[in-house]
Amino acid sequence: MIKSIYKVSLLLAMLGPLWASAQTSFTDDFNAGVTGWGGGSYTLTADNGAAKVIGYKTFQWDAFSKSFGPIDISSSPYVSIKIKSKIDFNITVGLGFGDMSQGNVKYPEKPVASSALAGNNPSSEIVASDDFQEVTFNFSGLTGTGVDLTKVTWINILINPLAAFDNRSAGREFYIDDVKIGTAAKLTPSLSNVSNQAFTVKATGSVAKLVKLRNITNGSDATTPVSISATS
Repeated sequence: MIKSIYKVSLLLAMLGPLWASAQTSFTDDFNAGVTGWGGGSYTLTADNGAAKVIGYKTFQWDAFSKSFGPIDISSSPYVSIKIKSKIDFNITVGLGFGDMSQGNVKYPEKPVASSALAGNNPSSEIVASDDFQEVTFNFSGLTGTGVDLTKVTWINILINPLAAFDNRSAGREFYIDDVKIGTAAKLTPSLSNVSNQAFTVKATGSVAKLVKLRNITNGSDATTPVSISATS
């Protein structure tokens, strides 16, 4: 009887890995702080359920990162992130494979057709605003040495690719929230925030003020269309 139990236990141990399902997402809402985030010349601090980011970037690939996983995002190769800033800048997101060395991170390099998202955005423009803006990055078709979307192990966030960045002065901070990777990522329509407008109200019939909307991106099927409103 003891031998039979031993054999069954051994069989279960061997089959166990086959039953385990792969992790398909990573999320961080910063409600528990900023543990594990950092890198380069950036400092992240918890701030009202978000992460405040301050940095002085002199090296073009200087970025901040977070390790996790590994996770399998092959069925949903997306990253979404909410950003609120007091200054304008560009942002891109890379995914890491293996250890956290610069050679192991890959960025979307060109638009890739996708039924879920109308192409990836190697760099997204962030416009100063009092509101969070959610942007999505598409890693469909990502190729390169070491790329394996079934084994993503870290995320790299790069500000102003190929350019300097310095937001150490008061009133230049930005915030990130709700970092979501894989099946948790939001595939929503988006557009760059419109900065606060200041102009004099004129009499009826005067020339209207033109406000341009930029970087409008389609979302996934069945998402709510972009709606636009203005208040004063």
